[in-house]
Amino acid sequence: MNRSHLVAIGALAALGFAAAAPAFAQGEAAPGDIVHRGQIASAADGTRWVLDGDTGLQIDSAQLKNRPEYTSHKWIISDAGGDHVSIKNAKTNKCAATELVEPDSAVQVRPCQQHDDLQKWKVEPGDGGTLVITPKNDPALAVSVRELSKPGGRSPLVLKDRASSEKSRESLFTLP
Repeated sequence: MNRSHLVAIGALAALGFAAAAPAFAQGEAAPGDIVHRGQIASAADGTRWVLDGDTGLQIDSAQLKNRPEYTSHKWIISDAGGDHVSIKNAKTNKCAATELVEPDSAVQVRPCQQHDDLQKWKVEPGDGGTLVITPKNDPALAVSVRELSKPGGRSPLVLKDRASSEKSRESLFTLP
């Protein structure tokens, strides 16, 4: 296991989702440290986070199989301090954010601002080794795929009620 995997495991453990945490448990992580670099996938239908049109502002969950046009499927999750993370698109260097913290608000990207609470997220354990991503300002909401297994393989990410979206698996993600 390489150092990046150990840091990711340690960071994820510090955020509450693994039992062992070599890097974070020893207090080695700090705000700005990268805890994951790669894809974010829906645990329900296998779609991956991408930008609408591959460069747009809206974040979608899309099937990548046979879709080489999507090159915005890599994300960087970094420690933002206080048990929160920032989620940045590796292609555009823009951060995941919402305009409003209310149900059905779109999850978009915009220029990263270190102190913008609308760009801070909490990542917590979900069912069966999955993850739930909630906005800092309202843990009762969760990032969710608007419509799972949508024909055409693409659906926008929005905020939904956490309890109901976890039951329907719309807000459960993995880090493949």
